[in-house]
Amino acid sequence: VRITPHSKTDDWVAIDHAGAVWLLRPGPSVLRIVGDEQTEIPFDVELGGARATLADPEGLIVVPDRGVAHFDGIAFRSLSRSRTRIFDLSFGIVKAPDESIWIGTLAGIVRVQKDAFLKALTNAEASLDFQLLDVDDGFTGLPPADVLNNSAVLGPDGLIWHLMNSGVATIDPDNLYRNAESPPVAITSVVEKG
Repeated sequence: VRITPHSKTDDWVAIDHAGAVWLLRPGPSVLRIVGDEQTEIPFDVELGGARATLADPEGLIVVPDRGVAHFDGIAFRSLSRSRTRIFDLSFGIVKAPDESIWIGTLAGIVRVQKDAFLKALTNAEASLDFQLLDVDDGFTGLPPADVLNNSAVLGPDGLIWHLMNSGVATIDPDNLYRNAESPPVAITSVVEKG
């Protein structure tokens, strides 16, 4: 057995879609390890430390303390909290079979289409449309107090499971209720000042 010290105790370890090992540590860079080759890759320290990762064929997606980042094979591109405050303190990430990405946040569980997410990362002018499932949808918890790994997983039945401090929430991404009708409006009186 060969043990080679690579990191400190506050690092986060992840494996990407290609099988590379990542040491995501607080600081200006992260370490990508493939066999005996190690590569330092700059990482925006404003984003904070990693909380969860998603190994995607188009690159590793990292959910740090403040924002979301994606490694495109060359560098990390990020959506900072100044651009998308909805991702402030995110704590779990999972991809559904329809390629939508689900991220647990303080505000609730955010669903974003992967192609829109990747476009927003490369184009500062692109808007990021998302759906927020919050207390009105039954989301009643906060992030788990002690997350040692990603707190969201995709089950073999297609359900998305999010761990919260109040329990576990499950979402069926293929069976979301959407009320397409606007509520009726009735004007019962008009008062004019003067």
